[in-house]
Amino acid sequence: MRQFEQECEQEASNVQDGDDGLPLLPSTEHFRKGAEKLLTEFAENPVPDLADLCAEQGQVGR
Repeated sequence: MRQFEQECEQEASNVQDGDDGLPLLPSTEHFRKGAEKLLTEFAENPVPDLADLCAEQGQVGR
């Protein structure tokens, strides 16, 4: 039983160490960078409120 527990602990620590056993999975760094870029762009140029745009054009209630 102790041998089994040691093997499980070893496997758990190997998983936590990194992507050593997952060479086929691509890095997600490009997704994070793309998301950060979009969030920065949105923060600098927020989308206008659609209710205000409709009110300006007299389309409220359609």
